[in-house]
Amino acid sequence: MRVPNTLSGARSLGCDVPAWVEEDLVDIVIPSTFFNADLEENISDWADLARKSPVRILPAIEEAYHAGHTGGVTRCFYNPPIMLPLTVDMINALAARHWKNGADGFYVFNWFGTAPTYDYDNRAAMDTIADPLRLKYQNKQYAVMRTDASFPNCLPHPRQIPAKVTEDPLTVTINVADDLEEAGERVKRAQLHVHLSNLTVMDRLEVKLNGQTLTCTNPMKPGAYNTRNTAWQNYELSADHVICGDNTVSLRMAGRDERLARELPVEVQDMELAIQYDYPNGPWYSPPGYVPRT
Repeated sequence: MRVPNTLSGARSLGCDVPAWVEEDLVDIVIPSTFFNADLEENISDWADLARKSPVRILPAIEEAYHAGHTGGVTRCFYNPPIMLPLTVDMINALAARHWKNGADGFYVFNWFGTAPTYDYDNRAAMDTIADPLRLKYQNKQYAVMRTDASFPNCLPHPRQIPAKVTEDPLTVTINVADDLEEAGERVKRAQLHVHLSNLTVMDRLEVKLNGQTLTCTNPMKPGAYNTRNTAWQNYELSADHVICGDNTVSLRMAGRDERLARELPVEVQDMELAIQYDYPNGPWYSPPGYVPRT
């Protein structure tokens, strides 16, 4: 049975899944967000529900998610938020979290239609996500989800972003399934990517991860041609920056022009934490669809 991915959402549509499990009416339950993926989804409640039964929990991994950017396409008439396809690294990250939280396997939805819809083939992920050991040192891209009221039975509301960045710290949590301390020298690179609107060269943005201050690798420069891509502020991370579990990102405006602050609030539109592993443990090349935030 394929049902909304929250127990409350399933019940609101008349699907009493706990009763089905208790009465041994189903073999497989597929918690699904129906097209619009939740990249922060936690299936622990479903795993707990079926733990003492033969029922298998196979969360659905969809083909797309709601993003606050356009995937690099810049057009005056093509503005976010829009639906973008999940990258292979995003699929890896979601699958790793699902395995950690008790999934028995996966149901992939509509992947046959991803190529004609988005001109992108995500099937490279299918073989990898089927085995948690094989997935362990594959590249991951953890993404924070935006508030989206279009799927009320599936997507929690509201979400952490979009959110304004002011002089008071804004805290955003990113749950990571990878243990970089254990991975050691296998880790090639870890980065935090923050997509901001209305950021200017006059702004001084302070970003911390788990209490450690980060340095932006692509700050806006006065007098330079700052393209739209510079709205992505990138931060290199060391292995000890990132913990297995909840990571806390803190953002605050350490300095801002008063008039700009009144008229153009800076907002976080997207946030991603990307982890890459070295060959031979990780892929010998970046998987199809991987686009670093440079």
